[in-house]
Amino acid sequence: MVPYVVRYGRISDKDIALFEEVSRAIKQMPDVRLRQDENEDEVELSCHVLARAVVAVFPSLAVCDGLFGAVCEHSWVITDNGDIIDVYPVAAASGPTLLDGELMADMYRLFTPLPVDETTEFIDEEVFAPFVALVAEELRSSLQKPSRSMS
Repeated sequence: MVPYVVRYGRISDKDIALFEEVSRAIKQMPDVRLRQDENEDEVELSCHVLARAVVAVFPSLAVCDGLFGAVCEHSWVITDNGDIIDVYPVAAASGPTLLDGELMADMYRLFTPLPVDETTEFIDEEVFAPFVALVAEELRSSLQKPSRSMS
């Protein structure tokens, strides 16, 4: 089956190829242990850290911070063509997902970018930096491995 966004050229072959590489890297990446917090609880990998790590490995992409569904703080990446790669989809057991950026922004308003001054409550670049570096290294390593089944 060819989705209509591909059939009618809404998502370019270039973005599809890039998405496939990003997806392969993420799906082959092992679970990453970031650290324990002050309560000795494991700090979970977030969409905010993963999106930044993906951009570190795939520099043609850009991070976008904002809201998903107008209520959930979220980070995703944007292609040169404005399409969205949601590297860690909200409330999903699978991912990443490639979406037509124009439809998502204009029609459905699921991904709402926010100005930097409105994201400082949930984005702390200084705190994230070591985690981003660790996850980016894992992504690079996963790209060196032969592809495995993605089921």
